Amino acid sequence: STTGVITESFIDTVSTGARIVYGELFHTANAGDIGIAQCYAGVLESFSCDVDGNIGAAILDTEDYGHAGDPGNLIAIDGNYYVACYADSIETFSVDVSGAIVAVDSWDWGSESKTKIVKVPGTTTYIIAVKNADTFGYIRSFTISNTGVITKSFIDNLKFESTKCSDIISLIHCGGDYFAISAVGGTDGFNGLIYTFECDTSGNIGAAVLDTMVFYDHDDYAGKYCSTPFMTYIQDDVYAVVHYRQSSYDGWVKSFTIEVPTGAIEETATFNSDSHLWDTETATFSSDSNVYDEDTETFSSDSHLYAEGIETTTFNSDSHIWDTETATFNSDSHLWDTETATFNSNSHL
Repeated sequence: STTGVITESFIDTVSTGARIVYGELFHTANAGDIGIAQCYAGVLESFSCDVDGNIGAAILDTEDYGHAGDPGNLIAIDGNYYVACYADSIETFSVDVSGAIVAVDSWDWGSESKTKIVKVPGTTTYIIAVKNADTFGYIRSFTISNTGVITKSFIDNLKFESTKCSDIISLIHCGGDYFAISAVGGTDGFNGLIYTFECDTSGNIGAAVLDTMVFYDHDDYAGKYCSTPFMTYIQDDVYAVVHYRQSSYDGWVKSFTIEVPTGAIEETATFNSDSHLWDTETATFSSDSNVYDEDTETFSSDSHLYAEGIETTTFNSDSHIWDTETATFNSDSHLWDTETATFNSNSHL
C-alpha cells in the first residue's frame, strides 16, 4: 500500500533449519530471488523469495561456520560475494543464482565481540566496530577484494569508547568519509550513544571521534540500561535510533541530525557568459571556475556585488570579496543580483 497500511496476513512461509536468534535476513540482487538468513551460532542459509512474496518450499543451502555467540551483521561485497561477521571473526562467501553457498575466506583476529561491519563505498576498504577484551570500543579498517579475499591485517585503528562499551548495534555510512555508530556504553556501560568518525577510501581513520551524543542517560531512568539501539538513515541529514529500556515494555524512536559536508561548496564549478547565480533563473556552468573558494577571483570591470538596485558598487583591481585573496574585476558583471552575470573562463566566485 502507498499509504503504509500493513496487510495483516502472511503471503508465504518457510522454516529455517537453524535458530535465527539475533540473526539477519538479507535479500540479494541476484537473479533467482535469492535471500540469505544469518542464523545463530554461525549458520548461513539461503532461500528464494520472489517479488510477490512467494518463498521457496525449502532452504536451498547451508554453510555452518560453527561460531558460538551472537552474530553480527551481513553485507554485500560485490556481485555474488558477501561477508558475515561474528564475535571476533569474519567469513566471506559467494551465493549463486541457485542459492548454492561457497565459503571463500575467513579471519579470526582475536578476543573481541559485538562486531559490526560496513563497506567504504566504491572501494575494497571495510570498517569494523568491536568491543575488545577490556570492554573498550574500537574502530578498525582493512580490505577485502571484490572476490572475497581478506587482507588479514588492520590498516588503522581508533578507540571510540574509552570507558565501557557494552554493545554495538549499528555501524553506518553517512556520506563522504563520515560514519556513525550506535552503541550502549559510557561510564557504567548503560547509556545509549551515537558516535561519528572519519575514514577515507584508503582506510585511514581520523585521529579522534568527531562527535558523541548521549540519547539515553540511564541516570534519568533509575539506572535502567538502554538496549538494542538500532540506527537508520531517514533523509537529508536526518537519522533515527530505536531502542528500549531495561524492564520496560515501551520502545522509543528518536530522530536527530548528523552534519556531513557534501563537498558542494568545495567542488570546481564552471561558468559560461550570462549565467545567473543565486537567482530563480537557470544557472549555466562550464569549466574550471571555483565557487566559494579562496583562490584569486578574476572578473570584468564595473562589477556589482550585493546590488539590489539600490546603488552600484564599482571595484578596481586588488578588491577583496569575503576573502583574504585579491579579486580582480572587469566589466558589468552582477553577483547576488537578479541581473545577468557575465564571466570569463577560469573566473572564481
